[in-house]
Amino acid sequence: MTGDSDSVLDAMQVADLMALDKWQGRLFAQFVNVFLSWTDDRIVQLRRHAESADAAALADAAHAFRGASGNVGAVRLAELCGRVEIAGNRQDMNAAKQLIALLDAEYALASGALLAAAGRGRS
Repeated sequence: MTGDSDSVLDAMQVADLMALDKWQGRLFAQFVNVFLSWTDDRIVQLRRHAESADAAALADAAHAFRGASGNVGAVRLAELCGRVEIAGNRQDMNAAKQLIALLDAEYALASGALLAAAGRGRS
């Protein structure tokens, strides 16, 4: 899961969020900051649920993370979280663990792209 920020983020979703405050970007930056502030805990939570084989909690946590990722336009991260959710629903902890192992790299790409987009909005 590599690529440039255009494929990491949904440009239309970012544009819609930026338009909420007439392209000043302050509101989008707040959304990004809130998202980034709780993401590390969500990833830890996913790992914990996978390690304890709590499939239902894993699926629920992945679903919430998928929604939040999609809301800020981090579509590839949302897609990966959706795959974790499916693995949880299928009680396939091996697949879930493999997918969760990819989250750190994808999150790094998404967070960098979100911060760059938020920075562009403040100019």
